[in-house]
Amino acid sequence: MLASGLSPQQIMSSLQQQVESATQQQAFAKVEQGLAQGQSWIDLLLKYRCLSRYHYQVLSIAEGAGKLVPTFLMLAHQLEQRQERQQRLKVQIGVAQAIISIALLVQIVVAVIGGLFPLSAIIFWLLMLFLTRSLYFLLAQDIFVLLSMGVSKPLLKTNQLVQRVFEYYFYDLLLMQLSAGIDAQQAIRVLSQIFPSVSLRHKLRTAQHFLEQGNSLTSTLIKANLVFTTHLKQVLSVGEQSGRLEQNLAYHLRLEAQYLDIIIRDIFAWLPRVYYTIALILLFKWVMY
Repeated sequence: MLASGLSPQQIMSSLQQQVESATQQQAFAKVEQGLAQGQSWIDLLLKYRCLSRYHYQVLSIAEGAGKLVPTFLMLAHQLEQRQERQQRLKVQIGVAQAIISIALLVQIVVAVIGGLFPLSAIIFWLLMLFLTRSLYFLLAQDIFVLLSMGVSKPLLKTNQLVQRVFEYYFYDLLLMQLSAGIDAQQAIRVLSQIFPSVSLRHKLRTAQHFLEQGNSLTSTLIKANLVFTTHLKQVLSVGEQSGRLEQNLAYHLRLEAQYLDIIIRDIFAWLPRVYYTIALILLFKWVMY
């Protein structure tokens, strides 16, 4: 609708008629009222929980750079892919979990008939339910909340995958701001408002201090421990020295996006297999029993 030329107020009015949820209708109506009062559309979408913190920051930067429409389209495409993967995963895990539950229920009934108390089967069944609920909860979380948790934990600070995921999202937002003509100090200040982690905010304040002292952006990010991988250090260093920082960083992030997409596909492919393996083991035990 935005790409077709409709105003934000027209869009919110149209969305109110399309959604069935009363909560969403009320939220869109409040956004429309705020727009009529001259408030920022992106700020209103965040205020009434129509955006995650990550999407809010991306769209705020895009709005200032005059790239709101293509950014909305990019995020819509990402959300469609994410939703499709999550729905497929939930269906596959749901089927496997149903088989596991039936197998465990049979074991519990047989044990009770035999005069035994199947404590281990009950505990295992509750554990599976807890793990599945936790998995669904994590999939629904804001990416920056998860990243803040990940890089703040000592055991995960040395995990290369967590480091690369953090670098991708962090430097993608940094690049968007630099490409929009925002200076490095202001860009770092904006990023410090995203993460709920105290340790990360401390690192970002340290980075602001180094920039104020006249340090280069690359040396600042390295000194503030915001660069984890050796390859990114080289990309930043060579890019800044050659005057092609934005181009080099953009190319690096495109390669990282391809790598992370492969990892995500593998994770979503293997998780249901773990559940099916457990289901097969339980069914085999039941048949043998």
